[in-house]
Amino acid sequence: DATCNAPAPVTVDNSSPDDTKLNWTAVNGVSGYRFQYRKLSDVSYTTVDLDNATTTYVLPKLTTGGYRIKLDGVCG
Repeated sequence: DATCNAPAPVTVDNSSPDDTKLNWTAVNGVSGYRFQYRKLSDVSYTTVDLDNATTTYVLPKLTTGGYRIKLDGVCG
């Protein structure tokens, strides 16, 4: 499946000590979303495919250090 129409803006709520919540506005015409994240010191991403009705994703408790996060709409 091709990626298209990345959701924007993505907001981050890290007010909980146990998880981090990401929210975005639904994108018309996508069949779903592909969410990827990794610690900056890692090479490979963890990938989560979400349906097109999903506009929130909760990450498990993140360890100390920076992260790279990617969210794309999926077409097709």
